Amino acid sequence: MCNLKKLFLTLLVFVILGFAGYFFVLRKSSIYSARDYIRIANHFKTRGQTTKEVKFLKKALTVNPNNFFVNKRLGVLHYELDYDQEAIAYFKKAYELNDKAKDCLYYISYISYHKNYDAQSAVKAMEEYITFDKHNVTAYIILHDCYMKLHEFEKAREQDNKIDMLLIEKGVVRKLVKHWDGSDLRGKTILLRDNVGIGDIFCWLRYAKKLKESGAKVILEVRPYLFPILSKCPYIDSFVSYGETLPYFDFQTTTGKIPHFFVKNVDSMKTDIPYMYSDDVLTSHWKKRLSKDTNFKVGICWDPCVYKNKNNGTVRKNRRAVPLSFFGPLSQIKNVSFYSLQRVNGMDQIKNGGFPLSVFDENFDKSHGSFSDTAAVMKNLDLVITADTSVAHLAGALGVPVWVLLPFVPDWRWTIAEGSTPMYPTMRLFRQKKLGNWELAVSDVYHELCKLVKGHK
Repeated sequence: MCNLKKLFLTLLVFVILGFAGYFFVLRKSSIYSARDYIRIANHFKTRGQTTKEVKFLKKALTVNPNNFFVNKRLGVLHYELDYDQEAIAYFKKAYELNDKAKDCLYYISYISYHKNYDAQSAVKAMEEYITFDKHNVTAYIILHDCYMKLHEFEKAREQDNKIDMLLIEKGVVRKLVKHWDGSDLRGKTILLRDNVGIGDIFCWLRYAKKLKESGAKVILEVRPYLFPILSKCPYIDSFVSYGETLPYFDFQTTTGKIPHFFVKNVDSMKTDIPYMYSDDVLTSHWKKRLSKDTNFKVGICWDPCVYKNKNNGTVRKNRRAVPLSFFGPLSQIKNVSFYSLQRVNGMDQIKNGGFPLSVFDENFDKSHGSFSDTAAVMKNLDLVITADTSVAHLAGALGVPVWVLLPFVPDWRWTIAEGSTPMYPTMRLFRQKKLGNWELAVSDVYHELCKLVKGHK
């Protein structure tokens, strides 16, 4: 009787274990289906727990690797997390699964150019995307920049024309009357209208010489506070301020369009330097002021303009900005004096940066006009080190020695030459080797500055 009882209990245990195992397998397969993984991922999505959302979406792909929505969502998440190669791979897979999802192509193009600086891949994806969406202005802007970077300047000009047409259709800008199309300018008056950043004005003013050589009278419509510094350019006949009654002109164009008329190849970006000048009286004044400093004198500028959202006022990080704290290692170099050329934005970093800088008083660049003191000081410095700002272009146009720190994906005009640019013979470029990483670029500056100071008499 006892043995039968033991046998019965043993069989009961096996039966229970068998049923438990059976239900466990069923339960497990049910919980870990692709659909349930997605439900769990969505749970974490609603709570903003991105890492866990990614984890369970990836698990869903182990069950069903051909789920379009999961691949696309992982593409978006990896893009937001700056895992760019992975993002591109997921978007490509999603597009393979659904060739109607043209927005995947947009992402592929955007990431390829703005994160990987792969203009060829960006062009291929964006050209296909535009066949689907012919009214996306941003798409044409990306395509334009890609073509400029690839030195396909005629194709870039075509994109620029399409951008104009779309902006006019949308009512964003007005169509220019008497728009210059590159025709003969002999004996004509051309109005050059400022529609870009200050650095762009300093840069593209080089082509005012070409306009003059074509036999034109050149009028520049520009912000009035720039009159003093721009009046030193010998290729401008007269100025008109925003909002003033325009004088007679035969043709007009904008400073943003000038490159499309003259940049036919890389060599055409060259011009005689200098084409901008500092005021002689101010230059002598600052020479006297700085003469007591016998150190190697370096001007520093680190923060370009601030981008603000027009709707909510939020500030967007400028990828060209190099926080002042990154320049810290330079302060260890002996017999070097550093002068701040920074104005307005980024001044708060001086107090918090722990970087020894001589700062000019509040009257600097005010009583004599914007950039007038800056230009005169730069003519009396041994070197200018700056982020990609208006100061960089002013220094290059003046023909003073200048080192420029460029982000991983710089503007197209800096071309792909490692350390130089055809635009400014006195300029040297130091590029980010990795997206967002300024340490290596500043390290290169540090070592090169050590060499330069050592050889300085």
